[in-house]
Amino acid sequence: MSHWRAVGNGLLLLPLLIGSALGQERCLPSAAVSESGSPEERAFSTVADALAEAENLGIFAALVERADLMRLFRGAYPITLFAPTDAAFDDLDEGEIERVCGDPESLERFIRFHVLEDDIIVTPDGRLTGNGALNPVGRVLYWPDGD
Repeated sequence: MSHWRAVGNGLLLLPLLIGSALGQERCLPSAAVSESGSPEERAFSTVADALAEAENLGIFAALVERADLMRLFRGAYPITLFAPTDAAFDDLDEGEIERVCGDPESLERFIRFHVLEDDIIVTPDGRLTGNGALNPVGRVLYWPDGD
């Protein structure tokens, strides 16, 4: 069954699938940037490809890699990812990022909260891929509380 969603400026799409680290070597390695064209100029086959190439999503991409969850964004099923931009992490203490990185369950819960399965939603700043959509968002939508 196809699901349609309108977002932002009335953009309507069919389902498909959907950095710069804080300098913390333990938790967030530096993200590599491809020289093969900017994300705005390239078409991506998967959300994973778009996430890996996005210059402003390096922290989230590093957290996804740390959790070994990039496979979620390589599948053929429809998915939308709302990935916090690097600037969205500015309000969090560096200690908070380390704490979540040290707790695999919290890290996975954090990442999965930003994923919408079985629907494709593309915001005006988003990128449509061959298997979904990647949408940068200016805030962290969910952060696991400390104990």
